[in-house]
Amino acid sequence: SDVCSSDLDKLHLVSFISQIPLPIALLDQEARFLGVNQKFADIYESDALYLFDKLLNTFSTVVFAHFNEAMRHFAKNQNDFEQEFYVKGKFYLSYFKAIRNQDNEIERVVVVCSDITRLKRRENVLLNNNRKLHNHLYLDLVTGLQNAFAFDHYLSEKWKKNQQTTISFIKIDLDDFKRFNQLNSYTAGDDILIRLGAVLSEAISQTEAQIFRLNSASFVVAIAQLT
Repeated sequence: SDVCSSDLDKLHLVSFISQIPLPIALLDQEARFLGVNQKFADIYESDALYLFDKLLNTFSTVVFAHFNEAMRHFAKNQNDFEQEFYVKGKFYLSYFKAIRNQDNEIERVVVVCSDITRLKRRENVLLNNNRKLHNHLYLDLVTGLQNAFAFDHYLSEKWKKNQQTTISFIKIDLDDFKRFNQLNSYTAGDDILIRLGAVLSEAISQTEAQIFRLNSASFVVAIAQLT
């Protein structure tokens, strides 16, 4: 009768979980599946009945690592934990919830997953757009160095932080650069600027210095030091 009662409880659990519209699984403390709906199984191109009584790390070492991290949070008397993971071309947010008994001991762990692929794609689009905007505003299109607007922003940030900072500057000007462009073409002039920018960037690559192109033939290297 106890066996029948246990089997009946499992059937009720599976039936209940199957009605939930999100991928959901119920695990024991060893990360063994006690119940799972087909939406969860679909993430791993498996079958809900097949997953039953299997260990989580058999199907996903990443989510198993998240499960262990969640258990460490639960040991600190926290009951919720969430983490992102990627599988088979999709991004998911996994939410772990500890189910405790009257003695505050963990009996079960519920895992609910949400497909956030569209959200991540939008996020990537926004990041790319922000990066393009940043490049347009702060980078010189010819040399790829930071421009005069970036230089103003750099100084503003230094003053805003109100740190005891000494900033030294090295100003570099190309003499008769306008005449050089007129005689050799602006394409040749751009080539000179690109080469000079590469030389200057290489020279400061191992330092905290920053380099900016202020205008057509003027560059400045800023070196900040705490005093």
